[in-house]
Amino acid sequence: MRLAALILSLAMSLPAAAEGPLRRLDTATDLRGLEGVGRIDLGREGYCTGALVTPTLVLTAAHCVTDGETGEAFNQETITFRAAFRNGEEAARRGVRRMVIDPAYRPGPKPTHQSVSHDLALLELDRSLDLPRVQPFEVSGRLEVGDTVRVVSYGRGRSDAPSIEEACSVLDRAPRVLILDCDADFGSSGAPVFVATPQGLRIVSVISAGGSWDGREASFAVTVEEGLKRLSYELRRATNLVSAGAKRLEVGKRSGAIRFQRPPTN
Repeated sequence: MRLAALILSLAMSLPAAAEGPLRRLDTATDLRGLEGVGRIDLGREGYCTGALVTPTLVLTAAHCVTDGETGEAFNQETITFRAAFRNGEEAARRGVRRMVIDPAYRPGPKPTHQSVSHDLALLELDRSLDLPRVQPFEVSGRLEVGDTVRVVSYGRGRSDAPSIEEACSVLDRAPRVLILDCDADFGSSGAPVFVATPQGLRIVSVISAGGSWDGREASFAVTVEEGLKRLSYELRRATNLVSAGAKRLEVGKRSGAIRFQRPPTN
């Protein structure tokens, strides 16, 4: 699509999205297979959504864990991941030991194509989350216009349990960005966008912002395959890589292997 049009359409950050049928996930049965999605509590800064990609790594949006004006990362000691959080309970709670933010991410007063396309962060948990019913998600690759996706998120007004939108679709694409007709609101930032495969749900992108596209409300998501590979590599090399654009590269501890899968071909 026209990049200039995309940049102009990102006139506001969340909330701004298409109306969609959201189903609240209140019970263990509702959450089955989605326990790897959780609420990221940011101390006094609010909350976002994130998803496990290994037992020790949570994928979310960079703007969730950085100051919107300076780009400085929040203190990771104030961040908590609550897996499968619903109605005051969670499957597990973990702190954050380290985090890595896409070095190309640059915050601004309004989202742009550049900021959305690099709006990714990886959080390394302080303890591995090895529970049989809380499984990390694999990551998949490219989607096409018209493909169906689903989103699981904690949004404003529904922060005490996740909701799922099961049948939204890809409206258009730009480099490293998907334009979706999915619902998005404050708290939905960082939410995983899933595609269904014969092997189960796979994460294809992460919700970044809301705005308008072609005269209609839409949400904008950063594709994950390329960015996640880079973040995983940087995290393995760094011991305290926490601020956008600032690298202190030292020998670090490996955090697990992220599994990538290409979507099935028809």
